[in-house]
Amino acid sequence: MLALPSSRVSLTWAQETLFPEAEAGNRVVICLRSAAYWGLDVGREYKGALFAPAFNRGGHMLKSAQREKLIELVKKRIEN
Repeated sequence: MLALPSSRVSLTWAQETLFPEAEAGNRVVICLRSAAYWGLDVGREYKGALFAPAFNRGGHMLKSAQREKLIELVKKRIEN
């Protein structure tokens, strides 16, 4: 799939624009699937609002401190 031009464009955009904006706190990015494809490590603590939390096969986040932090952040963003 990486050979497709559209896949390369979306991957480049995510890594060069989307992820840096999330790390700067300008947007929230949650990667629940294929973190390695996007160049992220599952469970790693990233700066700002970039998350690749641990999840089960169904895509549900596993209970953890990172999960609780993420839920609180999203709630705050929704309220504002």
